[in-house]
Amino acid sequence: RSEPSRAYFGGVYINRYVDGVPSVILWNEVHVDFHVLTFDASGRLWIGSDGGIWRSDDRGATAENLNSDLGTALIYPGIAGSAAAPLYAGMQDNGTARYEGSADWTFVNDGDGFFNAVDPDNPFPAYVTVYNLAITKINADGRCATYEHLGLPDANDEKRAPFNAPLVMHPTERSVMYAGTYRVWKTTNADSTECGKTQWAQASQDLPNWV
Repeated sequence: RSEPSRAYFGGVYINRYVDGVPSVILWNEVHVDFHVLTFDASGRLWIGSDGGIWRSDDRGATAENLNSDLGTALIYPGIAGSAAAPLYAGMQDNGTARYEGSADWTFVNDGDGFFNAVDPDNPFPAYVTVYNLAITKINADGRCATYEHLGLPDANDEKRAPFNAPLVMHPTERSVMYAGTYRVWKTTNADSTECGKTQWAQASQDLPNWV
């Protein structure tokens, strides 16, 4: 059914205009960042976002989640751990999850999940990141320190760290970890389970481009 006085626009949220009056709809029901909105012949609104697919049968009053049997997560570079578990993977706008040997992954951090670092032979501590190298440290009892406490210069600074900045653990020396911004940073106490600041040392001068 055509209703020219009613329009829907995607973006971070869904904006619905009825007779020129805007409102944000479904903001607490549907994953944000919308890519497609379309009506089918039955007048149902189909919604595609960073979180998958939803459908509204009442023109946006409510929405049904259709993702129970869909694999829609986009995993970014930076997987760390072991296929024998644990394995940490960051997903585009769907956080970071830990594989522990079963089909049900454990959600450990939100946001855009990027690079991770962990000893394949020891699940904790683990380090997971979001945009601009904001690092979260995870111990056996959960998240214990975020970038504010880990003490990495340039972290969470979009002028100093790229959106998807690298964080890697040394392949044999598990206490050594490297982070990349406009410079290379090195720590030698990455294996500490304490939640205090990680000690970072600058390992390069400023580089002309991102690491």
